[in-house]
Amino acid sequence: MHENPIDLEGTSAMMPSSAEARFRAIFDSTLEFIGLLQPDGTVLEANHAALEFIGAPPSEVLGKPFWDTPWWSYSREVQQQLERAIAEAAQGQFVRYEVEHRGRGGVVMDTDFSRTSCCFRGSCGAAW
Repeated sequence: MHENPIDLEGTSAMMPSSAEARFRAIFDSTLEFIGLLQPDGTVLEANHAALEFIGAPPSEVLGKPFWDTPWWSYSREVQQQLERAIAEAAQGQFVRYEVEHRGRGGVVMDTDFSRTSCCFRGSCGAAW
């Protein structure tokens, strides 16, 4: 278990002005489901693979509590487990467990889910 969040401070100074474009290219081209949350669990970003799996546009998940998004809507028990994981990550703990995701068309996928805190320019959040 990590007790320290990942510190991204200063990384933007090392990146050229096209940093946003490079971030998007990496973030949206990976096959893994990746997202960024505020410490309270509000979704800030979700990559293409994650959105494609549930068949949702960004507007359906951005700004919402992560546990209230389609990835988790099939089970209140799974949503509660996620809420606990978000609270632990907000305290700086690394959280990892296996969980089932249900996607568009009833597709079921077992996933290795992890969350960790990360900070950038004094603002902390969590990555999944």
